[in-house]
Amino acid sequence: MRNLNEIPGIRSIFATAIGMDSDKVAELLRLLPTLGDLERIPVDQLKRIVRVSHEEAQRIKALCHLCIELWAPSCAPEYFRSPEDVFQLLKNQPPFWNKEHFIVVVLDIKNKILAKDIISIGTLHSTLVHPREILQAVLRHNGASFVCVHNHPSGDPTPSSEDIEFTQRLAEGAQLVGVELLDHVILGDNKFVSLKEQGLF
Repeated sequence: MRNLNEIPGIRSIFATAIGMDSDKVAELLRLLPTLGDLERIPVDQLKRIVRVSHEEAQRIKALCHLCIELWAPSCAPEYFRSPEDVFQLLKNQPPFWNKEHFIVVVLDIKNKILAKDIISIGTLHSTLVHPREILQAVLRHNGASFVCVHNHPSGDPTPSSEDIEFTQRLAEGAQLVGVELLDHVILGDNKFVSLKEQGLF
């Protein structure tokens, strides 16, 4: 995720919107330089590390959410060409930083993105999902193919043995109903792993 310090005028924007002096904003962006850093940190920890009031911490979090909502859509790809496209499409989604989410990205015959559906929301460590739920979502959107995505809140996108086994079963099930699983991408902390590129299904 981009370092906010690289954006011209960002300190003035933060200072005006949050009501903080420029020195404190500089310290904030030195310690937490990306939107991901600002979104992940709990309010109490933010207050302690940056030495801000509860109200200032709440305004920082609100501004962070607003920036994500404004910036993320403009960067979102319209077509799936590689796992990087999925990473760019979903990496800024705030829910990914707390619990494991399983998402299906539905594509048409030319790999244009038709929809992205959250299939399941789990805990800090796992989510429960059945291949039937995924395939129903693909067929509901009249998809020709699809990409599965889930995150590891630990930040490590290394696929587990369960991830690999599930993906293999899902690919087989997709063939039976006439659609194709193009990839299963696991998101971590500003990085990802493609099971297709790894040759795992």
